[in-house]
Amino acid sequence: MDTGNTKGKTKYGLDRFDLKMIAAAAMTVDHLAHFFLRFEDAPALYVLMRCFGRLTAPIMCFFIAEGFVHTSSRLRYGIRLALFAVISQIPYSYLNAGRFSLHEMSMITTLLLSFLALCAWEYIKPLYIRLPVILALLYLCSFCDWYFFAPVWVLTFYILHGSRMKQIAGYAITSCVMMGGWALYYVIRFNSWLNLVQLAVLLAVPLLLLYNGRRGPGGKAVNYFFYIYYPLHLLIIYLVKMYLI
Repeated sequence: MDTGNTKGKTKYGLDRFDLKMIAAAAMTVDHLAHFFLRFEDAPALYVLMRCFGRLTAPIMCFFIAEGFVHTSSRLRYGIRLALFAVISQIPYSYLNAGRFSLHEMSMITTLLLSFLALCAWEYIKPLYIRLPVILALLYLCSFCDWYFFAPVWVLTFYILHGSRMKQIAGYAITSCVMMGGWALYYVIRFNSWLNLVQLAVLLAVPLLLLYNGRRGPGGKAVNYFFYIYYPLHLLIIYLVKMYLI
């Protein structure tokens, strides 16, 4: 949440509205490739669309950390995430499993667990309790979209908050280690190079560096845009797949 205080901010660069529109567009393109296009049919286009789609998760993780810092009520913030996690699970599971399922949870659930990891980091003081709680939340994320990568990014953005350069450096390092390791595993185990596309999350680096700290047009409605758009676009894709193709 942007408090509306523009002190120290610049009108140049990308505001929150800009970045969330980019995230929504990237997510849509990524899902269109995933659900309607096969790599074998158009390799270059498929890879290009999936690379563009890698922008969404890091941008949303960045704003979870920003929101945790600036929101006037972390309780309401958490409740909002939980509400939309429940709503999003319906179209997400039908689109991916053909029925309601809790076998794999949506990205909003991943963001909710990331938020809880921030709460654990902030409010649980004994380290011997804090770390097991965070590790347990990371484990739960292994059953969600974007796995444990998302909460690691959120924690990185939050812990290094106050220095954009440190935030981005931390994000870049964790991304290279996690996504590079994941891609290497698929190369060694399955002789598949396609997962190298995951390294395209590094494309978010210049965009996050351009963030100017401003809310942009739309006011507080921007807070809800992604949460509403996410389940809505999943529902539309599901209906198209079921009834138009």
